[in-house]
Amino acid sequence: MGICEVHLNIRRRTLEKKVVIVTPTMVRDLGELSRVLKALESFAATGHQVITVNRCGRLNLQENLEGSVKELGVEVIEADGAAGIGGQIKQCWLAGIASGADIIIYTEGDKYQVTDELLQLVKVLVQGADAVALARNWRSTFHFPISRWLPETITNILQSVMMRKIGDWQFGPKAFTVEALQKMMPMISQYGRINWQIATWLLVKAVRLGLNVQTLSINVSAMAGEDSNRWPDWKHRLFKQLPQAWQGMWDALW
Repeated sequence: MGICEVHLNIRRRTLEKKVVIVTPTMVRDLGELSRVLKALESFAATGHQVITVNRCGRLNLQENLEGSVKELGVEVIEADGAAGIGGQIKQCWLAGIASGADIIIYTEGDKYQVTDELLQLVKVLVQGADAVALARNWRSTFHFPISRWLPETITNILQSVMMRKIGDWQFGPKAFTVEALQKMMPMISQYGRINWQIATWLLVKAVRLGLNVQTLSINVSAMAGEDSNRWPDWKHRLFKQLPQAWQGMWDALW
């Protein structure tokens, strides 16, 4: 089979798959509503079904969001507020499975600048992977504040040593085949951490189960308004997100 035939076969198999994009969002004020809408419009422009699990402080904001994205065909699900961001992420995966998808892409609203790259994840899965994480290449390191890339780099090095699998698993976007997620479903349902632990836990647990987990490296810059090198950002990354990522990794090993 020639190279052209291989690419045509991959494209055909990709088009045959039902792809659903799931994302957790948080709308607490009109400013956040505007940012969330921008992200959802970008995801909806891919032509794939989009589901968002949204947390909001006031009911009218939830109604505003649902009304604003109705024409885009985006499904809005109200998050279980008691479950934290961990439960919100879990709701995203469960909603994707319930939608009848073959492939589920998970991303966060602040990653809409890599929407085109999200679709490349599907090709990796079609070629035989069970899961794939969108990863920043080494050049991207210089595009992010040190308060972010240093803790995340430490976590990625630890993960690489422990799992013997090199890659950036801290950026966020990832995709799974539904078949792979269904194998993990009993464990996903029982995992009870309410913060960001599940984001790392999911990939490490997939490797532990023997699933084929790949990474797709891209060059990406931090978005305007992202973390700075001020002490509050350092404190958030070092004392909140870093321990949560390590906790998720530790949980997945047992």
